Amino acid sequence: MNGQLKTWLDGELKEYEALFQEFRRKVKKNVPLWMALSVVLLVSFGVLGGGIDNLSETLPNILKINLPVGCGIAAFIWLCFWIQGKSTSMKKVQDAYEKGIDQFLKRETDQELFCKQIKEGNYGTVNFLNTKTESYPTRFIAGPDYWVHFSSGFCRFIRTEDIEKIYGTEETSRVSYNAGNKRVSQNVAVGVSLVIVYRDGSLSAKDIGEREERIFFQSGNQFRQALDMIAAHCPRYGSWH
Repeated sequence: MNGQLKTWLDGELKEYEALFQEFRRKVKKNVPLWMALSVVLLVSFGVLGGGIDNLSETLPNILKINLPVGCGIAAFIWLCFWIQGKSTSMKKVQDAYEKGIDQFLKRETDQELFCKQIKEGNYGTVNFLNTKTESYPTRFIAGPDYWVHFSSGFCRFIRTEDIEKIYGTEETSRVSYNAGNKRVSQNVAVGVSLVIVYRDGSLSAKDIGEREERIFFQSGNQFRQALDMIAAHCPRYGSWH
């Protein structure tokens, strides 16, 4: 890693740390609400199940069953947050960035061209705080020559020179549920992926061992924000459709 790249990484990690702290505050803010809601819902189920008119009769069972179960769920929610806090750190973020640089910017020419893009400031950045589904903020940087995508503790670099085309595709998950007396299955949208197809024989295709890779976004709105930024900063964008 050359000196310019190290300087960029130090600044990038400083920006990400502020984003990471905001992410943690947002998660922490919701934890007491989720804990209280779990207790209230379990007690409410007990009250409604026994009937409000029979509250004096059902109260012992509510205090004996529903309330302890609700408190147990609340404790589990707190435990999950505590485990998440212990398992995530800026040290792991730094390790992911350094690993990404070692894997994708191992050539001196790549490092020099990436640093040139950063020095000129010809790039855009979008951040997404997907606190319900991710343990880290998602960060996407797009410039004319390189993109950087950090998500789920993994960092990768995209060399735009190697791209043949890009397109979006909706990602779905198969779910099943009971509808009356029937078991129904259907596909439910879970997000949108930016599909990147590399030119056959390109360095990127050789590095990853295939011509196609995907960048996943939690919603169509996040996908559009990223695509708009690509269009604004990448002169090659018009030739990728």
